[in-house]
Amino acid sequence: MTTAEQNAEAFRIAKRILDSTTACFLSGDAEQFADHFALPQLLGTVEGSRLVRTRDDLIETFGKAREYFANHSIVRIEREVETALFDGPDLIRQSYLSRYLSGSDSVEQRFSSYSVLQRLGGQWKVVSNLLAMQDRPAHQQVILGAKKPDAVTFDNTTKPPSHVAEIFQNLLDGLTEAYMEGDFDKLCARVQFPLFMQMPEYSMVMPDRRAMREDFERYRSEIAMLGVTDIIRTVKSADMLGDGCIHGVFRSYVLSDTVLARPSYVSAMTLHQGDDKRWRAATILHPMGHFLRDHAGPTGRPRAGRTDKHDV
Repeated sequence: MTTAEQNAEAFRIAKRILDSTTACFLSGDAEQFADHFALPQLLGTVEGSRLVRTRDDLIETFGKAREYFANHSIVRIEREVETALFDGPDLIRQSYLSRYLSGSDSVEQRFSSYSVLQRLGGQWKVVSNLLAMQDRPAHQQVILGAKKPDAVTFDNTTKPPSHVAEIFQNLLDGLTEAYMEGDFDKLCARVQFPLFMQMPEYSMVMPDRRAMREDFERYRSEIAMLGVTDIIRTVKSADMLGDGCIHGVFRSYVLSDTVLARPSYVSAMTLHQGDDKRWRAATILHPMGHFLRDHAGPTGRPRAGRTDKHDV
């Protein structure tokens, strides 16, 4: 099978599951919805993360989402798969766009999401879902729940938050240093390809070093144009969410001497641990995108694609 054929197959699988889960939201079929998800299920936004462990918890989250739709008079959902790529024979990584409507009017701006699908027992299941939504406290609460645990236990081992935060901060510092020093190899050593970057209204996918180089040079140009002298990034939260997965939230301060060159902003990032035991960035939920919005270039613009509409 050629690469193009593989990509088409990944897109078809991702679209089938996205269409089915969307239809379940609108019809209220919680059982069919839950059948599409593996447990435990990682849910995350730019505000934090949550691990859904049981089918009952998943169905409860589904019910709260339905309440949110009813309270905001949402009667139609438009969802569009932007990118879907195989990562090995039994894993698909995808990005997609969502928009909620009341009649013909948008209830809120569309937002991008990132999810991972895995083939388990011959069936494709969603194993994680990260939403790049902003300024939606009620919607955030549906995703994250009332309270997020301080630490997550796997195989009878609890990772203390300080240990996890140190891993996350070290990788974050390495990525920042790579941009500030202009060290492209240092950057690539700390990311997993394809790297997914989820902006509020579109996504960017870096499939390889060549695409990463183009985006790297744009950021370096913006750093020079804005007179950026330092970027300080601090971890707000970081959680171990399964073997070899960390989801964290951080704040960025972009400085020109002692003055903020841009308002500070909050982002989120998911790290995966490779077979070599090294941690790398797999996806970034980035509310700002490039520092200069009109400087995003071809890979910073939304992909053209088909939008699928679902009505109640």
